[in-house]
Amino acid sequence: MLKRSVAMFVVGASVGFGLAVASCSSKPSGGGDGGTNGGGDGGSSSGGACTIAGGTTCASLGDCPSSSNFKCDPASNCCVFFCQGPSDCGGQYDQGDPCKTSALGCICDQGVCKSKQCSSDADCGASGSQVCKDGSCVSPDPASAAATVVVQPNPAVLHVGVKQQFSATVLDSSGKAVILAPGTLTWSVTPTANGSFDAAGTGVFTPSTASTAVGDTTITATAGSVKGTATATIYAAPTTGTTQITLIDGQAGVPITDATVQYSDASGTLIPGTLPPGSSMGVYTLPALPTGAALLNVFEPNYQYVSIAASDLPTSGDLVLFLAQNPVSTPVAGAGANGASAPEQVVGGYTGDFVQEPGILDPNNGEPASEKGDIHFGVAGTAIPQNLLDVSVSALLGPTHDVTINIGGSHTVGLPQGIELGFGSTYFKCSYDGLGAAGGCGLPLCTGGATSNCLNTETDPTKADWAQSVFACGNRPAWGLGGGIPFSAISAQLGNLSSGNASIGAILTAILPDFSSFNSGVFFQVPYTMAPPVLANTVNDSCTGKPFTDSKPIPDPSKLNSNVTLSLDTPLALSASVTLPALPTVGGKAQQDALVLAGSYLPGYGLLPLGLSAGTTLDSNNNPSSNNKTCDTDSAAGSACNPDGHVTLHLAPAHGGAERNAYGVVALVLDVSASFGTSSSGSSSHTALAGLVQTFPASKGLPYNSQVNFGNGTGSFLPYAESASWTAASRTYTNQTVAGASWMRLRFEDDQARQWVVYFDPAATNVKVPAPPASMADRTANSDGSPATPAVQAVEASGSLTLQNFLDFGNSTGVIATDVIDHMAAFNSYDL
Repeated sequence: MLKRSVAMFVVGASVGFGLAVASCSSKPSGGGDGGTNGGGDGGSSSGGACTIAGGTTCASLGDCPSSSNFKCDPASNCCVFFCQGPSDCGGQYDQGDPCKTSALGCICDQGVCKSKQCSSDADCGASGSQVCKDGSCVSPDPASAAATVVVQPNPAVLHVGVKQQFSATVLDSSGKAVILAPGTLTWSVTPTANGSFDAAGTGVFTPSTASTAVGDTTITATAGSVKGTATATIYAAPTTGTTQITLIDGQAGVPITDATVQYSDASGTLIPGTLPPGSSMGVYTLPALPTGAALLNVFEPNYQYVSIAASDLPTSGDLVLFLAQNPVSTPVAGAGANGASAPEQVVGGYTGDFVQEPGILDPNNGEPASEKGDIHFGVAGTAIPQNLLDVSVSALLGPTHDVTINIGGSHTVGLPQGIELGFGSTYFKCSYDGLGAAGGCGLPLCTGGATSNCLNTETDPTKADWAQSVFACGNRPAWGLGGGIPFSAISAQLGNLSSGNASIGAILTAILPDFSSFNSGVFFQVPYTMAPPVLANTVNDSCTGKPFTDSKPIPDPSKLNSNVTLSLDTPLALSASVTLPALPTVGGKAQQDALVLAGSYLPGYGLLPLGLSAGTTLDSNNNPSSNNKTCDTDSAAGSACNPDGHVTLHLAPAHGGAERNAYGVVALVLDVSASFGTSSSGSSSHTALAGLVQTFPASKGLPYNSQVNFGNGTGSFLPYAESASWTAASRTYTNQTVAGASWMRLRFEDDQARQWVVYFDPAATNVKVPAPPASMADRTANSDGSPATPAVQAVEASGSLTLQNFLDFGNSTGVIATDVIDHMAAFNSYDL
């Protein structure tokens, strides 16, 4: 039973996102949560004296000051205050957050009085005298506080005449964010003739159309006397009558110069004649589209292969592709059968222990006596790459390894590396590893055949020049979410689970919406190196001081960055009401579980998670709704499902340097229970994932009590291409049209996690995938020759964006193919 129950803490690993746990969402009249922001349950006890400081002991509600704003908590024998509106806040019983002194006033959030927080400068007034920093309206920081200026994206890929939005994060000497008054930051370009910035100083850059602008350019942002730079490469339009394709490393932003680019015809045969090598800028120039060409194919052993239907190539003949790196693997002795060496992916990131903050308990710093018996949970990671369809699960939360949990007996549970977990004064996993992809580490490009002190594509970590490889290092923003809740808050759900009367999805979605007592932490830049993993039983458990008992490969702690202080000091004080449409069906049955993720969208980095929630079509008795919509998460425990699609979302305001960036909200639909071997009635033998995306500009933010409506009558999840098929023998994909899709992808992933992605129009009837050149691996098959399982994916772009102008490097929309989150409305993926 316990192994299943702990799965609700870690289910986010199934889609690449970590989850945290909060108290049950059903509170009498919005009663207090388990946090420290006033009105908390304060932890459990075995009865006796009230354990809440200043609280009143009670045996019943009659012992409390009033029945309208108090409940008698049987776990602590204490009168617990709860508010029903902001007018109840700031009085003698409102303990904790002194929100009456807040410049923005008080809010009453699920029975708890809190200070209202800002999500953007717009919340702080139009005068500009106040800015939003870490959720509070404050006076701007002086430019003299700046020690570092980080410019994004870096490196940048630009096209002559096409605008690019740059942003800059200013940090002080300790790595804390510096928020300047609007217009204080200045922008410049070198050489000056290569383009210009907008007069308003917002960071919008327009490259010159002159041929002399083509090549490397330096973008500079200046705060006071401190400058930050980014390297930008400006590309020219193709010569008339040719097709020009520019290939860029999707993680590192650098050119890919040694790919093989060929057309294939309708029979799947590669058209003879490998094209000349690309330039040092990663540009490949093709002759005019040959007669009979069906696909344009890009093959590079270290990256995903990409094929594009010829009919979907930009009419301008000018396209750009950002290729995802293959995971680099290295043999690890003892990882295979009978102790043999087996390939394992190199990993990188940071490691640490959440520092003590309100509501966060730290085994190294002790814990308040009033919080004995709490469940303590935290999860850490790095910013999620832009393309949600290409997210690598293992690279986000890391591999799992066995952890022993002693609650009602000893249980062995597999927990991802990114999670920290404890019950009461006992911790079962004392630290976290926040893992990230390679790229963004700023190494110089290789020139003149150099093999050292330059950026190369060496994939063998044992070679001397590995340290300079594009795959060997990374630099990404770090994030963490965590908190503590009373064990009593989920005891009923655990009981339902043990009796088999509730699915994991139902329990998870009853817990996550009440996320308000948790905190967020951000550390904006974390550099790290990529290194081979080690076996878990060679590493000492930070809780017990003894080696782990399992032999699974895990990140080498000595190679992870340990200089990151990820302080969970910003409460999830923003709240949004999310409305989801009916969940999609698989095999004629509706999927049952939806996760909602919110965060800051950082150019060049992706989505930085700041909050999480969930919804389900099942009520607490495991009965599904009749209209395939999620139940109202405010429904009382044990009540019938109120299928209105409503989900309550709590998130932290952008902080730690993420301020003044757009917010993104992503809704993901999947079978949570099936992910842990306890498939619910709506599950399928096919893996199916669907998503919806909305973004909110930095100028607007995501203020408290925002309405995020995914189901407004026109918004809906895309249907799955369930009747599509793949015939490995003939290498033929037979398509099913997906209503509402802007374009589709067929994605193969072999047993070494190497991908081949084929883009095509939703109206296509079939696609013939060619065999790759003889010198390259066939990604449609595994290493033993068995067929790799393909997934058919559909994308609905926002606005009227088509695949042609999405791939068009110089198109007037200003969209390039790396900006997926910002231009995606819906997507799905279905394993055939």
